[in-house]
Amino acid sequence: MAKFALTSTVTLTSGYKMPILGLGVYLNRSCGKAIDAAIQAGYRHIDSAIVYKNEAEVGDAIRKAIEESGGSLKREDLFITSKVTTRWHGYNNTLKAVEESLERFKFGTLLSYRHTSRRIS
Repeated sequence: MAKFALTSTVTLTSGYKMPILGLGVYLNRSCGKAIDAAIQAGYRHIDSAIVYKNEAEVGDAIRKAIEESGGSLKREDLFITSKVTTRWHGYNNTLKAVEESLERFKFGTLLSYRHTSRRIS
């Protein structure tokens, strides 16, 4: 049986390596300290979503961690996931949702943007 570590990854069909373990920030509007602690511990995958209403704080915490690393941590070292709900399904709606998420994160790209069929309130 394979042993898993914070550095364990799976290769996606796009060729990107996604860390298997990550920090989920569901309903955590004050997630900055948690993200900082997770990155310090070695996590490289942060999982967010539009409905979590914390994409801006996630982006701020990641930029702060990168800045405080003194150059040892880069944005491309981190795998950030976000999600869209059924409200945003459809090509044009999804494009708009991605653009809005990127604005909130203040990132140029996300490597994983998924959908969920569950309604989260």
